[in-house]
Amino acid sequence: MPNPPVSFTVRRNRAQSVTVVLLVLAAAITFVTLMLLFIRGREFMEFELKQRLRSVAAVAASQIDPEDVERIRTRADTATPAFRDVVNRMKAIMRNAADVSSVYIMRKTDDPRTFAFVADAVSLDTFSELDEDGDGVLQPDEEAPQPGDLYDVNALLELRDQAHLGPAVDAEINTDQWGSVISGYAPIRDAQGQAVAVLGIDMDAEDYLRLSGSVFSSFLFLLLLVGATSIAGGIGLLFLERRMAMFQQLEHERMGLLLLASHQLGEPLTIFKYSAEALQDELESSQLKDAVREHIASLHEGVYRMNNILNVMKQAARIEAKGVEVHPSWFYLDALIRDARAACEPLLRRREQVMDIAVEGDMRVWADSHLVTGVLQELLDNAMGYSPQRAMIAVRAERHRDRVRIAVRDHGYGIPAADLPRLFTKFVRGSNARLHRPDGNGLGIFIAQGILHCMGGRIWVESEEGKGTTFTFEIPVEPPSNKNA
Repeated sequence: MPNPPVSFTVRRNRAQSVTVVLLVLAAAITFVTLMLLFIRGREFMEFELKQRLRSVAAVAASQIDPEDVERIRTRADTATPAFRDVVNRMKAIMRNAADVSSVYIMRKTDDPRTFAFVADAVSLDTFSELDEDGDGVLQPDEEAPQPGDLYDVNALLELRDQAHLGPAVDAEINTDQWGSVISGYAPIRDAQGQAVAVLGIDMDAEDYLRLSGSVFSSFLFLLLLVGATSIAGGIGLLFLERRMAMFQQLEHERMGLLLLASHQLGEPLTIFKYSAEALQDELESSQLKDAVREHIASLHEGVYRMNNILNVMKQAARIEAKGVEVHPSWFYLDALIRDARAACEPLLRRREQVMDIAVEGDMRVWADSHLVTGVLQELLDNAMGYSPQRAMIAVRAERHRDRVRIAVRDHGYGIPAADLPRLFTKFVRGSNARLHRPDGNGLGIFIAQGILHCMGGRIWVESEEGKGTTFTFEIPVEPPSNKNA
């Protein structure tokens, strides 16, 4: 049989070389893809563990009465009903939450590096229950902390700093002779939104470490070898991982909304309860008229806040589902802004603030007046809420070609520059917002942006911390047919 031509042999060898290179490249890509999946998988598992711990801590903190916590200061208070009630509630949290090994409450002291214990879930346990090794002697690590006992928190940055602002979790898993745990924290807030103490939860992390450490087993090694033969399998796994992450994110956001609602609706309800009880006590008072006026004002504020929370949640759901319906009609911009200002009058008087309005000309606008009012009301509410007493708030409206531009300027606390790029993201607020307004939810600006996009508009912000903030949005003035004419 004659030998093949040299040119054919060269082409065949070249094709074989290319095939080998492609196979090696496919194997390398598949291997790298699977390794990335492994890394992402470990990160996802840790993220899940921390998210669960934040949620458990937040829900647990909402079940503790802040007034009872304030009554507990020294060891002598262990005999009080307030102490027993707090300990029993923490004990119930341990029973109902899987993998929780410890629940405790601490408060700040004059030394920022040291916290004082308020109570522990095992504070009412008997001697035999505390003696875990059964040797008849309580070791130091078996004794229950008592009210007033000091604890060094200098190395626990999340407990020392972040836990008073919102739910927080230790950055790393702590491992010692008793096992591996990760701790989560949440503030216990009074009716005014101030953190009076921090509830801590220790959760067992042994299962997480065992599961993540077993990934490098012989089975996974065989899986990597088999998976390296097919790039399609790697791509399929990557696609599946992304889909799972997306569904998990949706679930987290849904749970976040529920927790947020349960937490924030509690504060207005506290206002209702307190004001109703105070009104009842004032029925026979000689100062009935003044007292009733003051309590009714409190009830109005509670109603306003509750309606705002519920409306925000509904609007956020519509924005996510892209279900915002736009019903445009002609309206006068000056009248709309004046009406929005009138709706703010009670809060302006309460804060002794002044709102200055300037509208260029007598503008008629073709848009959905209800949606525009909602956006403007959100910006005005933020301007009032993040400005001090007797502050000036300016509203300016002017025409820019075929669009109208409305700016709301305050001289309040401002937003840190690092927070501005993410400000229009769901559940995101300025890092200093909680100091001035603890009950915010980070949804209002996100909703405003979604509404404006549906109307063909846009919104942006300019701010300097300590000097004030300007939110500006613009919408088309005329119907599309008029603009094209």
